[in-house]
Amino acid sequence: MKLGAYRVVHDASTGITTVDREMGEGYLSPTSREAITWTAPYDDFMLNIEAILEEAGAASSATPASELPRLRLSPPEYAGLRRGQGAAPSFGFLGAGFRWFQPDSGEPVRVRVNNREAYTPSMGLDEVKLAFQTWSSVSGSSLRVSFDGTTNSGGLEMDGASTISYGDPKRQIDDLVNCQGIVALASVVANPGETRTIGRFKFSKLLEGDLILNNGIECLTSGNPLLLEEILTHEFGHDLGFGHSSERFDEPDPLLRDATMYFIAHNDGRGSVLRLDDSDAVRFLYSGPNGPLTFDTAALPDAVLGQPYDRQLEFGGGTSPYTVTLVSGGFPPGITLSSSGRISGTSNVATTASVTVRVVDSDLVAKDRSLSLRVSASPSPFIEKVKYTGSKLQITGLFLESGAMVIVNGTETRMAPKYRPSKARLVVSGTAANLKLRRDGTDVVVVAIAGQSSNAFTF
Repeated sequence: MKLGAYRVVHDASTGITTVDREMGEGYLSPTSREAITWTAPYDDFMLNIEAILEEAGAASSATPASELPRLRLSPPEYAGLRRGQGAAPSFGFLGAGFRWFQPDSGEPVRVRVNNREAYTPSMGLDEVKLAFQTWSSVSGSSLRVSFDGTTNSGGLEMDGASTISYGDPKRQIDDLVNCQGIVALASVVANPGETRTIGRFKFSKLLEGDLILNNGIECLTSGNPLLLEEILTHEFGHDLGFGHSSERFDEPDPLLRDATMYFIAHNDGRGSVLRLDDSDAVRFLYSGPNGPLTFDTAALPDAVLGQPYDRQLEFGGGTSPYTVTLVSGGFPPGITLSSSGRISGTSNVATTASVTVRVVDSDLVAKDRSLSLRVSASPSPFIEKVKYTGSKLQITGLFLESGAMVIVNGTETRMAPKYRPSKARLVVSGTAANLKLRRDGTDVVVVAIAGQSSNAFTF
């Protein structure tokens, strides 16, 4: 029927009674970091249940159980939920944010299997090991999951061991009815006192992750082993700290809809695989000792007409060495790009070229960057570094000079900058408030000289 555990809640102040579901898997909006719950008015909910019962009763009296509609893996109330807006990873995190710390020191995440009730030819072991291998094989990720043997214990129990159990050994899920009901349930145990920050998110240390497959799900998967592989891969993803890529039936983004961590099983024969959004999530959460691959060069300074140009593109994270290629466009005549990311040469043609450059690390993780290179006899100012000392804003770069205008977060500074040619630096004195610097977050600085504006530098 519908997934989840429900509570009937009466608000005495309003007299309204609702039915609330608290999803065990959880979902986190990457931008707002607010947990999302689902609720419905009690009367509407009960009418919906009655309608389902009537429909199921009529169907069961006339239709063999084997032909009844199969399990709906997600409830219809998910329709219309929207992800947070703004610049954020497209994947979701589980609950309040959890991750395993073992990959940071090269250790695997160890998981046992209770397969006493397994029904596959391998007694459920090959399918579990395949899920482990799938999550452990993402390029640019330090995550490794290892099979730690079989066990007779299991279920959702805080016992210090991570376990995948077939057949719901502790009967913690209601059995399927006419092959409909809850397929599987995952849970995690974490220590909120130990955290690590990745990007702008804080993650608690995972201590244990359990997964139970419901009793009787062979009615769904015994003739469809690839569906079992997909379910195992998806549900174990929650034990690794990943939420759903999307929870919208009408998800317009094909990347999110195609992810194995999408909230509905695809049942398209994919088996145990990860799609691009899933792999990006793994690389973000378990990026290895050097962090994820980054393309750090955001803009290029102008080339001076008829003068030598030499600029090294900058990269970080990932696994060196890096290989750089031109994906589209072309540099101005006389200027070339090397495989190490050095742009050099002399151009005698005043022009502006647009290019897309790709860097690939030794794990074959790739990052693209669109850049433009202008060749001119009057180059625009270019900012390479900005620093605020508490009383002075220091701007270092190319083609800076006296008479420059400094714009901070869209507002021109009150004090005129002083130019120090020996350091190729502009200095503006003032307090953070006077300079319109923000107390939290990032600031954007632009320099304008003789009607030409620099790159927008964020610091």
